Amino acid sequence: LIRTGADIVTDTNMALSGVNKKVLEAHGGMARCFMADEEVAGEAKERKVTRAVVSMEHAAKLDKPVIFAIGNAPTALIRLYELICDGIYRPAFIIGVPVGFVNVEVAKEMILHTDVPCIVNRGRKGGSNVAAAICNALLYEVRREEEAIEFLEKKPKELEIVLTGQNPDEKLVELADYVSEIKKVKHPFDQGIYARKGIEY
Repeated sequence: LIRTGADIVTDTNMALSGVNKKVLEAHGGMARCFMADEEVAGEAKERKVTRAVVSMEHAAKLDKPVIFAIGNAPTALIRLYELICDGIYRPAFIIGVPVGFVNVEVAKEMILHTDVPCIVNRGRKGGSNVAAAICNALLYEVRREEEAIEFLEKKPKELEIVLTGQNPDEKLVELADYVSEIKKVKHPFDQGIYARKGIEY
């Protein structure tokens, strides 16, 4: 999503300020927050709903994929859920980590019961800083992959590189001479034996 230029929409200016806009913009995306817009405030007052509700509706009108990073307002998640269920709008991705007591846990469970890709923490904890941190973790992961790809494209031909991990980027697979998958058939972990010093670490 990030590589295709998706925007990130937050529900607070605090989360907005924490997102690494330089990395996002390098891929054609923008970080946005509609909460302080006069139009949003006026509409929310007229309809007697929260600004978070109206903000989500405004974000749904963006003509591109949107990653929603919600760290404060459970009503934002609830409105997204309603838009999804009514078939009006489908977010590209939802980060749902609002903090608090009223409707927080219910709102998170609503998103978990959709088929929209998401990162949601159960319970009452979370916050704008957590939402921004998750955004940045995703952004930095994309950058690390790109740096690895650039290194592999420029490495000397005689240099052999071995990479391990999971869910490789398609470009990494394309650059590789061979790719193997290791499948667990049986492991001591299945009997409750955890990592052993000198063997697994």
